[in-house]
Formats: sequence, C-alpha cells, structure tokens
Amino acid sequence: MSRPLIRPEALELLRPWWEVALTFVLAGFGGWFIWLGGYFLGFLGALIVSIAVFWGLLARRKMKFVAFGHGAGMVEVIEGQITYFAPQEGGVIGLSDLIEIRMSERGGQRHWHLVQSDGAALSIPLSALGAERLFDAFTALPGLDSIDLVRALEKKFLKVHAEPRVHDPLAKVTSLPNPFGQVRFGPVIWRKHASLVVPFRQI
Repeated sequence: MSRPLIRPEALELLRPWWEVALTFVLAGFGGWFIWLGGYFLGFLGALIVSIAVFWGLLARRKMKFVAFGHGAGMVEVIEGQITYFAPQEGGVIGLSDLIEIRMSERGGQRHWHLVQSDGAALSIPLSALGAERLFDAFTALPGLDSIDLVRALEKKFLKVHAEPRVHDPLAKVTSLPNPFGQVRFGPVIWRKHASLVVPFRQI
C-alpha cells in the first residue's frame, strides 16, 4: 500500500491557506472582468471582487484558529455536532445544545470551554488537530460574530476566574478534580439567550 505524498497532519495545517489562496484567484478573476470593460462585465467583476474581499477577511480570521503545534486529540464537526477525540478525555456536543462559550487555560495550554444545556462541559485545546473547523461552527450561532472569536484568541488572562456556573434551573454543574492543575477561565464569549433555551417537557 503506497503512502500519501503529504501527511494528513500537514494537510490540516495547509487547508486554511488554500482558502486564502482561492480568494486571491477569485479577486484576480473579478479584476480581469473589470479590465475587459463594459457595464455588465464591470459590474460583474466588481461584485466578484467584493465577494473575494469579504471571503478573504473571513479566511484571514479563520487563520488565527490554526494553532501551530500539536495538541492532544482531534476535532470533527459533522451536521451540527462537535466531536472531540483524545486519549484521556473527549466528548460530543451539539450546536443546538450549546449555551455558552468561553476560553480557558490549563497546563499552559488554551482551550475552548463549551457548556451545553444540561450543564456538561467540553474543553477542546486550540492546538487540537482540526480545531479550526470550530470557526465555521461557532459563527453559525445566533449573535456571534467572527471578530468576537478573534478578539478572544488575542486576549490575555489577567486573573483566575472561578469555575463557571450555568444559570439554568435545569442544569447542574458538578465540579470534578482537575488532573491538569489550576484552570483559568476568560470572560464569556457567547451565551445563548434564555428565550432560546427550550426546557425539557414530559410527553
């Protein structure tokens, strides 16, 4: 069985760069239409360039999600479900069940701290393989802008925050002993509006 020319880990690191490269190709294509002249081609070219610029900004923000280094585990996002595989920990959380996102830090490594409606939490290292896929998943949430995610990545933790609690009468958060030492939590990046959290009902 022949080996692939490029290792899967390398492909994951290069994948966001492909999107940036495609925006330049698209912008060049639009510029060519403008150069050809004419009202229709000029308008079409300007529209293509505008789309390329907007796409390029999103791609540039997504690039910040690619943490160079190799963290533990792998991330998959399939049909609105985030799955994190790791040797010692992991879990699954659906975007429809997600009610809070914040940044945490433990053992010198930053994580996305995701809390779902039943109080269970999932921590995903920024450097996990495929973690950049979370960018598209998070920006699909109502009221969350991509710039908020970029700002969260750039912020420094100035103090230790207490273990976050979810203000939901149906949610019970249980604090377990942390084998990685002290955990620092940043401010809340996104929280689902209370009116959007549908309580469980007996049928």
